[in-house]
Amino acid sequence: MTKMDRRSTAFIVGRKGFPDPLVTLRMGRVWDGKAVRAWIAENRPSPTDED
Repeated sequence: MTKMDRRSTAFIVGRKGFPDPLVTLRMGRVWDGKAVRAWIAENRPSPTDED
């Protein structure tokens, strides 16, 4: 789980290359945590990129 609002989450999961969900349930989409963490590690801006 994250502490992100729906708008931010929708923006991130809509980005090119973000892993597809494993399954979509009535409660929502479910992703592979390992795949999401790998995507974050490759795509998160470093602190120096935020200057």
